[in-house]
Amino acid sequence: MRICQLNPTESRPIDDAALTRAATLGFDHVLLAGWSVPHNRAESLSAVAAQCRRYGLGLLLDLSLDRFPQDAAAHHDGWLDHARPGGAPDATDHHLPGVRLRWHDPAVAAAALGWWATQIRDALDTGVSGFCCRAPTRVLGEHWATLLGEVRRGGAAQGIFLAWTPGSTPQQLDDLAQAPFDGAFSSLPWWDYRSAWLTEEIARLRRFGRVFAAPSLTPNGLDVLAARRALWTAAAIGDGLLVPAGFETGGLPELDDTHDAPFDLSHEVMEVNAWINAQRAPGAVALRQLSGPDAPLTVLARLPRHLANGHEGNGKSDASGESNAAALTVVLNPCTDSSTASLPPSISERPWRRCCGRRHTTREWPGANSSWSRAASARFSCSCRWSS
Repeated sequence: MRICQLNPTESRPIDDAALTRAATLGFDHVLLAGWSVPHNRAESLSAVAAQCRRYGLGLLLDLSLDRFPQDAAAHHDGWLDHARPGGAPDATDHHLPGVRLRWHDPAVAAAALGWWATQIRDALDTGVSGFCCRAPTRVLGEHWATLLGEVRRGGAAQGIFLAWTPGSTPQQLDDLAQAPFDGAFSSLPWWDYRSAWLTEEIARLRRFGRVFAAPSLTPNGLDVLAARRALWTAAAIGDGLLVPAGFETGGLPELDDTHDAPFDLSHEVMEVNAWINAQRAPGAVALRQLSGPDAPLTVLARLPRHLANGHEGNGKSDASGESNAAALTVVLNPCTDSSTASLPPSISERPWRRCCGRRHTTREWPGANSSWSRAASARFSCSCRWSS
């Protein structure tokens, strides 16, 4: 999945221009940030879903079980948790409307799960493809398991449920993993491109199936090198991608004019999406960090699981979808300033030559005379085996 996150507002509603650009850049889904299930009429959802389908895009909505509609609160006052404000510091669903529920009360939880199952099935019936489940750990994993099971038993098995897991503790993930989510999100936007915690987190998230990556949470705030590094890193380590609209132009709001943009990575976003679309089966890989925290360059290896577990394999796909795909080496420059980092002599002095029928450029692997920063800070080798 290649998801473009749109942020519709009253002044900038969803329009054909935004969807055209998302499709042109190679995305196959759009996530409407701030559009949650019970806060939009079925007619509106149906119209937007149909609009997205015209451009070959699936529609994803935000879903937070701990955000109950304000206009329905009067009818279910006993469900509300008046002691917990909606803007609690630990919430990751600040952008969603609604009030909190008393999920710690078994009777309230049972009633709320039935209510939510109806809301979600109704949304799926309008043509919505799935949901990004915000702040999922605010609700017990057993409640999520009950809800998703009930929704899918109701004939909505096609719905996609992705858990927004950045910031979750290992204990919270252990609890949440009992629910049959279709994927989770890594904490790449917070990574320093050195520490080992990201690979450790991705290993924990493997229980959720696909692990998605986002280069950034907002379209602006990065210079061109940092944005390019984040984009290609997300593509290399994730089983899917979430990119905020406008990221490719540094947050420029005018989608049809990039003349005044601080940079334009539109073609690179297209390349990334095309590359992801041609890659491995989801969930069939493991990520290993091969370099230490003080190394001048950060080296990661993305491996098929049978190789990561030390098995040679027979080169055939198994029933789980794991294939004997070539391993991928990811080399990153952790520096964020304008200084250059030279490649170690053991790498830069090696006489690389053709390996897969075409010569690799400095954009993929810098040679002895190329500064690493000129190599755009984040590129990785071809999926073939290098030869010398």
